[in-house]
Amino acid sequence: MDDIANIKDYAKRMAVIMQNDTFSIGIGEIAETTGLTQSQIRYWEQKGFIDSINTNKNQNRKYSYHTLSIIRLIKSYLDSGFTLKAAAAKANAHKEMGKMVRQVFTDRFIGVEEINGLPCINLGFFDKEETQTLYIVIHDDSTEIKVVPVK
Repeated sequence: MDDIANIKDYAKRMAVIMQNDTFSIGIGEIAETTGLTQSQIRYWEQKGFIDSINTNKNQNRKYSYHTLSIIRLIKSYLDSGFTLKAAAAKANAHKEMGKMVRQVFTDRFIGVEEINGLPCINLGFFDKEETQTLYIVIHDDSTEIKVVPVK
């Protein structure tokens, strides 16, 4: 398989993985990675700020990686001085933004390439005529959007 076919195959597989979001993590790991207690996490769930994945009664709670992101975001707002209710509201307001970002990369991600020795993300054709490609070029401390004519 050539490089372009490999990249497209990878992009297609990652899009499916990102759409399904079937990854899960246990409450113990959530507590360990966030510095929260398991009782705090259960309280947040009881209050409706987060959701767990349905499991059998005899199993520990499991959470999606998306929920882990929400938990971390809530905690960051708490650490900045917000109340739990305000922190949860702010974090949940970002759900739509996260969905949009995921959709953009699911729909547009073609692969990773190199331009002038710099790594870049190929986001596919920029125009309907398919004469230009849109790239995000990664610099050490910034990114640059670049439109490159198709050769």
